[in-house]
Amino acid sequence: MTYCLLKLIARSRFDILHAHWWFPCGLIAGLVARCRPKSRRPRVVVTCHGGDVFALHGLIFDFLLKLTSCTVDRLIAVSASVKRNLVDRAIAADHISIAPMGVDIENLFVPPEDNRSRKASFRRPLVEKKGVDTLLRATAILRDRGVVQQVTIAGDGPLRAHLEDLASELGIREQVRFLGSVPNTKTVAIYQSASLAVFPFRRARSGDQDGLGLVMPEAMGCECCVIASNLENTRDVILDGETGMTFEADDPVALADVLRTVVHDFPHIPDLLRKAGRQHASQLLDWRNVVNNHMRIYSDLCIENGESHG
Repeated sequence: MTYCLLKLIARSRFDILHAHWWFPCGLIAGLVARCRPKSRRPRVVVTCHGGDVFALHGLIFDFLLKLTSCTVDRLIAVSASVKRNLVDRAIAADHISIAPMGVDIENLFVPPEDNRSRKASFRRPLVEKKGVDTLLRATAILRDRGVVQQVTIAGDGPLRAHLEDLASELGIREQVRFLGSVPNTKTVAIYQSASLAVFPFRRARSGDQDGLGLVMPEAMGCECCVIASNLENTRDVILDGETGMTFEADDPVALADVLRTVVHDFPHIPDLLRKAGRQHASQLLDWRNVVNNHMRIYSDLCIENGESHG
């Protein structure tokens, strides 16, 4: 990567070099840019997506993160929770901008023509930080309370066999459909068929967690009623009771309570949240707004460097 980047910037001049993930891409981009004469050095921007911040910690990674910060012109955090983590690790707050990645809510993640056909709950990749086991346990609790909810789990991963065994142990295997890996081209159709999109995120034992969780605004764009655990990254997207519902992470009873509320006790709630959720996601994360946000960051860096172009 270092060799290719050295060759690229040697034969072409760039105003902005934008790397994604601080390690290794951001560190390499910053060091390579420093090899250029100051008059020909691109401004370096690095987006931290979350996994690179939450999972990579300890003395060595903290040192490399500080080195990266010192060699680049701007760090971008995809959420307020990612920025807080960076600041807690002695990165200057004024060196970090918040600019989430985007979702094509205008053209791609759109509601179905008929909301009445919706019937499933939906989750994605099967790894520890996604917390799918919490959803399965909540489904079993609902069954014991007399509410039988069909659940569709889309995605694959190292925990799939364990989760299938857990569904059988809980006596809900007939209620749960495991779709396996789903191509991106079919994701929209799954969201559009789901009445609820459940995202029981958790902090993994390694410390890893989602930086923002773009699956939430994707679902909101399709007018799913989104229910998610109340981690910091969730709060950047969901206003509890206004654009979605939240519950205490790793608490299947709390999730079951929320599901019963929206499925059984107050079935009008999903309709209210779907419209508000889509509008909120569009204002926050539609690609047009995200592009404009990034362009402002690029422009500010060029102005700070005394450049009139952008």
